[in-house]
Amino acid sequence: MSRLPRWPVGLVVAVAMVVAVVAPLAAQGGKLRHTCPPCLAIANTLIRADIAPNGAWVMGTTGGDPDTASDDDKSLLYGFSPGNDSQIGSSFTTVRIVGPRGITDAIHTDPARQAHQAANRVTSTWRWDSPYRVEVTQTLQIQPNPFSGRMDIVGIRYAVANRDSTTLDIGVRALLDIQLGTEDGAPYFIPGLGTVATEHDFRGADVPAYWLAFESLVYDPRRLRSTGVLRGPDVTTPDRFIIAWWRRLQFSRWDYTIDPTTVITHDSAVALYWNPQPLAPEGVRVVETAYGLAANRGGSAFVSAPVKAACGETFSVAIFVNNFDSAALTGGSATLQLPPGMTVAVGEPMTKPIADIAPGGTGSAAWQVRVGAGVQGPRTVAVTARFDNQREFTATADIDVDCVPPTSTPTPSPTATPSPPTPTPTLPTPTSETPPAAACKFILSRVPPAAISAALADPQHVRGWQEPLNPGLPPGPNNPLRTRLSLQNIGVPYHPLHNPLVFKVGCP
Repeated sequence: MSRLPRWPVGLVVAVAMVVAVVAPLAAQGGKLRHTCPPCLAIANTLIRADIAPNGAWVMGTTGGDPDTASDDDKSLLYGFSPGNDSQIGSSFTTVRIVGPRGITDAIHTDPARQAHQAANRVTSTWRWDSPYRVEVTQTLQIQPNPFSGRMDIVGIRYAVANRDSTTLDIGVRALLDIQLGTEDGAPYFIPGLGTVATEHDFRGADVPAYWLAFESLVYDPRRLRSTGVLRGPDVTTPDRFIIAWWRRLQFSRWDYTIDPTTVITHDSAVALYWNPQPLAPEGVRVVETAYGLAANRGGSAFVSAPVKAACGETFSVAIFVNNFDSAALTGGSATLQLPPGMTVAVGEPMTKPIADIAPGGTGSAAWQVRVGAGVQGPRTVAVTARFDNQREFTATADIDVDCVPPTSTPTPSPTATPSPPTPTPTLPTPTSETPPAAACKFILSRVPPAAISAALADPQHVRGWQEPLNPGLPPGPNNPLRTRLSLQNIGVPYHPLHNPLVFKVGCP
């Protein structure tokens, strides 16, 4: 599909003085385009990201979903090329800085001051000295995907440091120019809303948990699929999420007002906003998101949910119903069926309405589901959608759940001799296979107390080992071994994907 001239930008820093005069963006676009090589790259057998010297990047598949034969060597962001000659720049990041000298918009065109690659991770660092001293580190890393259970999603992390002598308000905007294969304007699937084919603006509590896109016009799960994660334990929920027409959005450094009548299905993009927050001198603010392959679900009706969940975790379950008929689906409702040990939020109904679905449209209903204590093993959630004229759709999703059973203390009888106090569990003495206590403390800070108590009650369930940074590839200079530590659930063998109660820390 031919496109208008692009504004390919790497990292944009919005730190403009009020009185500054800045050249039009379009006039500056040509000199910012970058064609690989040279580029750094992170890759495995599923996906690859190419990173230009100025930090701009693109992404696509290598082998894609192992169960999908038609998604190999395809783009997930516009400009990706499987032939190592990617055109980079249409996806870019803006850092907005507000201080006593006003606001200035500036485009950073130079290569990063520091760029470091280590197997599945590339880190790029920039520093600006005028009008404010600010340092930004972008880290792109291939990581486990909560929706597929594979290493097929890129974590996107920005660490913004205030190197100035005064407090500054700093925010981040990440713009992703989405393209799935040759489909440059796929509609977006939003939990609880359905498909979005025009510009939309989501803010605060309305920001969805994730979004989906399909290469196939009939949402065939056997074709390329992608997802962006907006809520969860490993991401920073943005303050604002917009879906927009790229050809308009590209000219915006930060401020953008959507036009709800503008169709985006011929050139779409998304932008995530983390609004400016005060940052004291030498303070650091970190925001994170993720983008990669979606799970193997699609068709006329499907349920979207993570493939694994942990004790006490809350996650989103959504059904999407696609109307491929010539008549509207009306009078719809969807009913969620949960297995024992899973509940919805207090007051949230198990049956929710689905808005009428026009021919070619999509409807959705979504719930927040919580995993209770003691749940363990595979679980299936099901949703049935019913419409007028006895139209009915049922879809399911399988979730592997693993929780430490809650411990209970027996109540002593009145005549029983009081038991001595239970000693505080301690970690085993570090050995050649066990990381030092500092690593253990890092892990313990992220583990529920009940899980710690149960795991440490038996020191045999604390063990260390080594594995490559990318477990899917053999170790080598670009895939070094890292020491790992796990606190295993009693009686449950270790598994890197299906035992959420294995808590790991890397010691590079």
